[in-house]
Amino acid sequence: MMATDHRLSALRSVMAEYGADAFLISNAYNRRYFSGFTGSSGLLLITPEQAHVITDFRYYEQVQNEAPHFSLHRQTGRLEEALGELLARVCPRRIAFEADDVTVSAFERWKHVAPETAEWVPTEEVGKRLRAVKDESELALLRRAQALTDAAFERFLVEVEPGRTERELAWRLEVILRELGADDVSFEIIVAVGDHAALPHYHPNPGERAVREGDMVLVDFGAQVGGYHADMTRTFVVGEPDEMFARVYRACLGALEAVEEAVHAGMSCREADRVARASLEAQGFGEHFGHSLGHGVGLEVHERPYLSFRASDDDTIPANSVVTLEPGVYIPGWGGVRIEDLAIVREDGLEVLTQATKAIDAWLRARG
Repeated sequence: MMATDHRLSALRSVMAEYGADAFLISNAYNRRYFSGFTGSSGLLLITPEQAHVITDFRYYEQVQNEAPHFSLHRQTGRLEEALGELLARVCPRRIAFEADDVTVSAFERWKHVAPETAEWVPTEEVGKRLRAVKDESELALLRRAQALTDAAFERFLVEVEPGRTERELAWRLEVILRELGADDVSFEIIVAVGDHAALPHYHPNPGERAVREGDMVLVDFGAQVGGYHADMTRTFVVGEPDEMFARVYRACLGALEAVEEAVHAGMSCREADRVARASLEAQGFGEHFGHSLGHGVGLEVHERPYLSFRASDDDTIPANSVVTLEPGVYIPGWGGVRIEDLAIVREDGLEVLTQATKAIDAWLRARG
């Protein structure tokens, strides 16, 4: 059975719930997930018995290689014209579509080319919810991506020296990831030095801040393998950690350990976040943890489930989802500490994928 067969079966079950006899997929990540097709343009039309992909000349051969079990509908003019031709052949009565992905203008063009009797059924996050549960082929890619990320961090620690800038170090880390075999980086690498570490999503641009002896360095990065992303954060000191850094670091590490002990499949997303928040509050740092505990990772670096105080009461963590766990403390004018692991959520707990050191003196240890 092909890897996408069970994904299409799950989507068809959702179609039945909506009473739809066709599902139009426009989201690029969902298009890849359900078909295997990685091209930048196209649509999928899924019916109870058939699976079609519409794309243009650039991708005809690619579709045949990546999605051989899909019927290729060749786009020679505008995309909506090709869609209209296919809908005329299929004649669906109720067409489900990704309302959270489509612009108003695109939807109007689709309606114009569809059979007048067709009813359009808006859906939200269908693909994203199905993608939250990873199959074994996805887990294998995520394990590989995180293993490369771990290895890159060990090499990176040796690269960090006084005088090197944030921008220089971010580029060097990207080179290391590529040298180790990553297809790409998961996102723009964050290297935040000193008080810049107080900015959770610091952008190292101009990034000319140079490392000095005694500086803390927060690095957030990941390898991408086969379209799947790793995500990891480590914070360390260039030299001996002082008392303040040690206090904050221990608080973050304690929160992470509490979460990794508590989280399991079926747990409320809000409750998972609350575990970390309560731990940091007990250490006196609750007001300095302003973002969510974590998020799902897969074809997108931020996807379901969202482990957040903003989650709804009925949002739970599904088994075989892959999530980040990233408590942090950020103090303006001083800096910040974030420690982030990637983990598979199992029925009885977590399988933590991240193996990179969490030693508070990691920089010193890297030097023997």
